[in-house]
Amino acid sequence: MDIMPTCLELAGVSYPQELEGRALTPLEGISFAPVFSAQPRREHPALFWEHQGNRAVRAGNWKLVSDRTQAPSWSLHNLAHDRTELHDLADAEPARVAKLNELYSAWAARCNVLPFDSITP
Repeated sequence: MDIMPTCLELAGVSYPQELEGRALTPLEGISFAPVFSAQPRREHPALFWEHQGNRAVRAGNWKLVSDRTQAPSWSLHNLAHDRTELHDLADAEPARVAKLNELYSAWAARCNVLPFDSITP
């Protein structure tokens, strides 16, 4: 997701807001062009993904994840202490689950991520 913003920055052009009269989804990535001149790059506050009903958000060392068999519930993992995601902390950290779920929901709405069950074959 960072390739397009990087290419646009290097080309000195901006991403259009619309194409042929249709609004485009805004870019989500962050340019990594500063790295080419030995400058630090800006980090993502959070990363999001969804694939066939499996979904996740990662912010710092925290990862909220749900596979489609779990939905709508989430599992929460502290990757600094549990890199293999074996210990679900969702029950112990409900406020963190709520905050990350809020971030995920905002991203899903912004990027037109449909609930998997709403997609018909």
